[in-house]
Amino acid sequence: MSRVVAGLDHAVALTARGEAYAWGSNRCGQLGTGDFIDALTPQRILSSHTIVDVAVGVEHTLALASDGALLAFGCNTRGALGIGSANLGRHATPQTVTSAETFTAIAAAGAHSVGLTEQGAVYTWGANNQGQLGASRFFARAATTRTARTDD
Repeated sequence: MSRVVAGLDHAVALTARGEAYAWGSNRCGQLGTGDFIDALTPQRILSSHTIVDVAVGVEHTLALASDGALLAFGCNTRGALGIGSANLGRHATPQTVTSAETFTAIAAAGAHSVGLTEQGAVYTWGANNQGQLGASRFFARAATTRTARTDD
């Protein structure tokens, strides 16, 4: 394994070949296995993609594919998945995160997520009760929203 990340009750590992494995609690579908069954051992996920980065929040997971696709699964609490939906449900299958720009790095924590683009822009989405999205108001965002440029 070349990288491992952990959420509240689940973990995801990435191999140097771009294979992703997940295990632990799957209450919200955060393992991306297509079901809500907990996994006591690592399960291969996203086998149709080459994954270059992974990030996890409390009950959601992000996976960045080599083709630039950003996939999200798990609880969409306060818009944590960035799929533009106010549906705060559970998603056990990967949902595509849409953005005007291509992401090159991702991060997640709690119920919010952050993406860095090729152009150096920072996008944030999800919970914002502590101002963690870098926005001037404490409202959650269900869609990716450009927050800043790294050279600003």
